[in-house]
Amino acid sequence: MNKTSKGISFIIILIAGMILATGFAAGEGDPAVTPEIRDGFANEDLSEIAQEECNLGNCYLNGDGVEQDYEQALSWYLQAAEHGSVEAMYRIGWIYENELGVEENNEEAFKWYLMAAEQGYAEAQIHTGNFYYAGAVVEQDYIEAIEWYLKAAEQGNAEAQKYLGYMYVYVMDAGQRDYEEGFKWFLKAAEQGDAVAQREAGYAYKTGTGVGQSYEEAFRWYLKAAEQGDAAAQSNVGYA
Repeated sequence: MNKTSKGISFIIILIAGMILATGFAAGEGDPAVTPEIRDGFANEDLSEIAQEECNLGNCYLNGDGVEQDYEQALSWYLQAAEHGSVEAMYRIGWIYENELGVEENNEEAFKWYLMAAEQGYAEAQIHTGNFYYAGAVVEQDYIEAIEWYLKAAEQGNAEAQKYLGYMYVYVMDAGQRDYEEGFKWFLKAAEQGDAVAQREAGYAYKTGTGVGQSYEEAFRWYLKAAEQGDAAAQSNVGYA
């Protein structure tokens, strides 16, 4: 869809949503149209409006078809979030965390990340986990971090799967480490093509950490990571 047609579609959806919200198009006085049906139409259109508003925010954030403007991006994301866009909630957190047109505000970033995370947005769940891992804004809590990473990992997010691997293998206190669980998550991320996770899978096979030792498997995973340019894996290929 080109920018002109996209803009027209947004206007059409906006007008339709306004009409439905007032009950005009749904026939508020028509006994055949129940309040439940009318509300269903209005909510459906509102979600479409929210997506268009979020799309506009993305355009301004990335300078896609318009001049890059972080303030405009934030404005559109706030409108989209108000209309229920979970992606927009995540983007607002990203803007505040990375000082894009605003002063850095980790409290505000965490608030928006958490909103999106609680509604199942995987990227927001990762960032929420990061806050608990680092002890930024909230008290450091590795167990809470793992719980949020796990929510994203179970959705198939390779980054979250890799982070879980690190938590179980390297971060937790010695008595709480679980090398088998760590290897399981590294392997899931590796199978999705994450080069760092592939290197970690290679290391696990090489040392027999969390999995049976296998130099053949170690070499195979080191090679996959090396072929993606992972320098540490490249240095291991020669003697895996």
